[in-house]
Amino acid sequence: CISHLAVSSFIQQDMLEFFLEAMMRSSSELLLRSLYHALISLSQHPAFFDHMLFGIDMTLENIEKRITTASDVAFKESFQLINILTSSPEVSQLKYRAIIALIVGGLSD
Repeated sequence: CISHLAVSSFIQQDMLEFFLEAMMRSSSELLLRSLYHALISLSQHPAFFDHMLFGIDMTLENIEKRITTASDVAFKESFQLINILTSSPEVSQLKYRAIIALIVGGLSD
């Protein structure tokens, strides 16, 4: 288990932004799944949401790009990450409805 201090330092050094940028650029299914898993794990830390509000849009854009080509596992992990991100009190109901519309629209394609 990673210490609270190590995770806090990791988050403060803008590694979350680095992960999100890597997620947007990657075409590797394994790397995407690893990035989703890392972000999900880091979401256990209280400082996560202070630095991830901007990440909702990037995560949504990434899912939209890959919704028809991602494996079931990658899709499940991306959806889990979206659920975590939208559990933040800073996320408005409007943004949450936009997220659901995007996912439903992608599934019907």
